[in-house]
Amino acid sequence: MNPTLSSLSIALLCILSFGCAGKQMVPVSDVHTVVGRWDGVVEKRPLLARRGPVSLTIREDSIYIYVGVDFWDDRLISGTGQLAIRDGRLYMEEDERHAVLTLHKRGDEEVLIVEATNAAGKKFHVDLSRSLSPPLP
Repeated sequence: MNPTLSSLSIALLCILSFGCAGKQMVPVSDVHTVVGRWDGVVEKRPLLARRGPVSLTIREDSIYIYVGVDFWDDRLISGTGQLAIRDGRLYMEEDERHAVLTLHKRGDEEVLIVEATNAAGKKFHVDLSRSLSPPLP
């Protein structure tokens, strides 16, 4: 394989796996580390098709609330529940979906990465950033 093609292949692999994106996982042992509002855009996997914006609020009592818009299905999405912390990760478990959240550092920025699966087995990905907006009620 020629060097240019090899370099492009490695760069593409890094981008797809997020391994070279400069993100370092930060283990979460206390919910206070992630309390507040987080905003991002839901992407459907494996196509990375943008579905719509979502806001997540994590409260001090480990209750989460999220609200978003699914542009493809033209509907609102929302949910609430209790977060669990295991092995430095946060877990959301609902009847309709479940998700694993991991906190990462990208330079000075904190990013909460969500990998979710709905009841139909469809996978979704969200990179959430801390929001300047007030938490959801």
